Amino acid sequence: MYDIQVSVFEEGYVFTSYGDFKYLRDAVVAADSIRRYDTKRPIALFCSENHARKLDELGLRGVFTEVGNLRP
Repeated sequence: MYDIQVSVFEEGYVFTSYGDFKYLRDAVVAADSIRRYDTKRPIALFCSENHARKLDELGLRGVFTEVGNLRP
């Protein structure tokens, strides 16, 4: 159902992003803020293909531990 390899973690963070790019920006900012204080737990993003491409264009995919495709 999802295009992602699932890793097993006891705790972590999950964000979703689709539609206007401001929602992707908000997810990136939130993940960056979390990473300042929590360097161990993973941060996953499920997003539209447009948002995944934008992450790649901006070189920001590494902000998230996992990026999955959120299908309509």
